[in-house]
Amino acid sequence: MSRAGKVSILTMGFAMLIGTGACTMQGPTIRFLHYQAYDPSAGKFVKLNHPLFSSRATRTGLIRPERFNSSLGFAIYTTSPHDPGRVPVLLVHGLGSGPRTFEHAVTRLDTDRFEPWYAFYATGASVDESASLLRQSLASLSAETGAEQVILVGYSIGALVVRRAMDPRDDGVVMPHVPAVVGLSAPWEGTVAVNLGKAYGVMLPSFEDMDPGSPLIETLFDRALPYDTELHFFYGLGGDSDMIPGPDDGIVTQASLERPEAMVEAAGIHFFPDATHHDIVETSEPVDRLNDVLVEVVERTE
Repeated sequence: MSRAGKVSILTMGFAMLIGTGACTMQGPTIRFLHYQAYDPSAGKFVKLNHPLFSSRATRTGLIRPERFNSSLGFAIYTTSPHDPGRVPVLLVHGLGSGPRTFEHAVTRLDTDRFEPWYAFYATGASVDESASLLRQSLASLSAETGAEQVILVGYSIGALVVRRAMDPRDDGVVMPHVPAVVGLSAPWEGTVAVNLGKAYGVMLPSFEDMDPGSPLIETLFDRALPYDTELHFFYGLGGDSDMIPGPDDGIVTQASLERPEAMVEAAGIHFFPDATHHDIVETSEPVDRLNDVLVEVVERTE
C-alpha cells in the first residue's frame, strides 16, 4: 500500500494503525491525517466495535482535547481499501462520541454505491480547529486514494465542523469535490444545553463555540457553499427537555434546528416530527431517507 510522505506506525492494543503526515500548529504538534486501522492477527480492517473507538477515547477527546490531539489526533479511518467505483461518505460524529455513533446508519447505507469513512476527533476542541484538520486530512486521503468526490455528513456539532470546513480558506489545501454537505440534528444556532456543562465548571472551546451568539455561530453562514455543493439537513422535534424552552429535539431548540440561513441555503430539508436528537442517526426512517438522498445527489453528478 503506497504512502505519501512520512509513514508512522503506532501500536494500540492488537491493532496496527498505519498513517501519514503531521500538522504543526502554534503550540504543541497535533497529529492529523488518515489512518487505516488494520488488525494483523486477523488479517483484516477493524470494525467500529474495535477498542480504538472506546468510550474512554471519546471521553478523552471531550474533556482533554489537548491530550487526544497530542497522542491520537484528528484522523479519518477507512475500514476497507478504497474502491474507485464507490463514493466515500465521510461521517463526522458529535460531541463526546466517536464513529460508533453511525453503527446503525451504515447498516442502511447502499454499499454498492458508497463506502463509509469515519472521522475521529477531539470534540472538546474548537470547531475551527477541527474543521481545519478535517480539510487537511481529507485532502491527503483523497489525493492518495484517487477519490475525486466525497460527501460530508455531520451529526450534531459534527454538522458545524463540516459546514465550517467548506468555507474557502487561504490554506493551500486542495479538497476533493464535495457534492453535498449533510447536517443531522444540527445545532445551527448553537444550544443552551452547553450551559449545563458550564455550570459545573467545564469550559471547553467547543462549548464556547456552541453557545448561542458565539463568534462561530454568528459567522457560520457568512460564506456561501460552492455552487456545486448541496446542503441537506435532517431533524426532528420529538424531544421534551425541561431545560430548553419551546419545542426541541431533546438537546437543540426548534429555532436552532430551523435557522433561517440554513433553510435558505438548503437543497433539501428532511423533517421527522417525532424524532429526537439521537433518533436521527439511530432509527431506520431517517437513515433510510439519508441513503436515498445520497443516491439522488450522486445521480445528479453523473
